[in-house]
Amino acid sequence: LTNEDAFAWSWLAKGVVGTDHVDAQLGDGLPAEAIVGLPQATIAEVVAADTIVLLAPDIKEELPVLYLRLRSAAVEAGRKIIEISSVATGLTPYAALHLSVLPGEVALVADALFADSAADAGGIEAATFAAAKALIGDSVAVVVGRGNLAENEHGVVDAARVIARHRSDAKFLPVVRRGNVRGAIDAGLAPGFLPGRRTLDVAGESFRKVGWKVPSAKGLDCAGILSAAAEGDIEVLVLVGSDPLSDFIDRAAALEALKAVPTVVFVGTHPNASCEFANVVLPAAAWGERSGTTTNIEGRVTRIGQKVVPPGVAWPDYMIALELASLLDATVPETSVEGLQRLMSSVASLYAPLADVDLGSRNDADGVVVSGGADAFSLGAAIAAPSAPPRDSYALRLVVSRKLYDDGTSVSNSAALVALGQRDDVLQVHPSALSGLNLEAGVVRVVGPAGSTEMSVVANDDVPRGVARAVFSQKSVIADVVRSGDTVCDIKLESVS
Repeated sequence: LTNEDAFAWSWLAKGVVGTDHVDAQLGDGLPAEAIVGLPQATIAEVVAADTIVLLAPDIKEELPVLYLRLRSAAVEAGRKIIEISSVATGLTPYAALHLSVLPGEVALVADALFADSAADAGGIEAATFAAAKALIGDSVAVVVGRGNLAENEHGVVDAARVIARHRSDAKFLPVVRRGNVRGAIDAGLAPGFLPGRRTLDVAGESFRKVGWKVPSAKGLDCAGILSAAAEGDIEVLVLVGSDPLSDFIDRAAALEALKAVPTVVFVGTHPNASCEFANVVLPAAAWGERSGTTTNIEGRVTRIGQKVVPPGVAWPDYMIALELASLLDATVPETSVEGLQRLMSSVASLYAPLADVDLGSRNDADGVVVSGGADAFSLGAAIAAPSAPPRDSYALRLVVSRKLYDDGTSVSNSAALVALGQRDDVLQVHPSALSGLNLEAGVVRVVGPAGSTEMSVVANDDVPRGVARAVFSQKSVIADVVRSGDTVCDIKLESVS
């Protein structure tokens, strides 16, 4: 969605219907509180920092332009990258030091790295920590995001929290998946938030004064919405460019929800797996068929222009939201992109600087970074003990990551890209894992907390001991074994014969 689309849907949900059960992330991102509340860094500030700490996914696969900036910072500018990750990534060859951690232990390692003492954590030797501490310079920037879909978000958020406690001058660049998620959160498409990076309890009254039916309490995130739908507590589920059946890491939970909810409204550009459960389908305009603005991961707002007319009866998403609002007897305040931009600036000071900027001119080709407006993010208490349960000696701790080209809607419907998005249902493990279980490379049964599936397993010396690695795409069978919300996901391998 553009920012204007996101704002229109936020107004429909929180201003007209009065629900806070809204989420622009499919259970694989960071809480909005962390995204907007951590001390913010621009990309330029990150690559200029003496020390860059990576608590992030494989940037080369998920954010390749940022990857080029970080690689340049390390190779050409001599910046020191410390990567804390369970598996190697595209930036590992350029990192001054890679700290390999088991899933669930990243906060412990981050705490030990920045603590005054030289104590070790997560099985990493004190000498390694000493080497890492020597790399920490006068300025610190942290790139923070979900590097493992098979563990919940609390570990990496706690890791960011403890770094902020130890280094009050550290700045953070939250990295989130999918286009314009940052803009959607800024527009209020996150539980507990209203447009402008303000929480319900802080800004609710000011929005009520301009006619919003503001929810009284924080709503459910994606996982919570699906769980409530499965239990019969959701009457209408609206999927706006969303395919939880294919894109949510816990496929069983998504399927149960879609089967149970009475009414599903699907808004999108192409049919997908979740669309098959829809009672109502509303065709939406795609990129290039609408105008507006978008916001990148550092908060930079830029303009996109409409290139072609949407086919048939497809509408821009903001028009669909406004039409639904009018059918619910709401008074629609604005009916154009420009009108929505004026409305956004009037209700959220975050957007006020954009009122005096012509984003369509060549002088502002790089857009404008909007800052401020964020309510406080609690640094909480220091990490004292691992939150992950001990690992069974016969189990492997699962790491699930994404790749640049998957089989999502945009790729699978493009003749030029579809070949790049073929899924690779292969589980990678250290050779000792196969020999220890008396297994050979080939097809095995993978048993996890949500169920079991069959996958090809291969030995890879680059995968740490005790870890199994898989790539997730929309049809990956690994989604059949992961249970959403777990601290970590331990799996067992069994022979299929």
